[in-house]
Amino acid sequence: GYLELKNGSNTLEFPAVGYLGTAGSLDNAGTGGYYWSSAQSSSDNAHSMYFSSSSVGMGSGNYKRLGFSVRCVRQ
Repeated sequence: GYLELKNGSNTLEFPAVGYLGTAGSLDNAGTGGYYWSSAQSSSDNAHSMYFSSSSVGMGSGNYKRLGFSVRCVRQ
């Protein structure tokens, strides 16, 4: 699956690639997407965006050591 955001004729897709957890296992692949933002909330934590089949949200206390994806977006 993936999350698709549209703005007029522009479309941005975020694949549901899951994330690499602290134990080294791949979690939520195919059902959720976890993406880092460019802003950190502390030296150990950063802001992020996540989605699943039922929700979309923002996170601010995610450990940087988690293997979230990065999606480059031109401003």
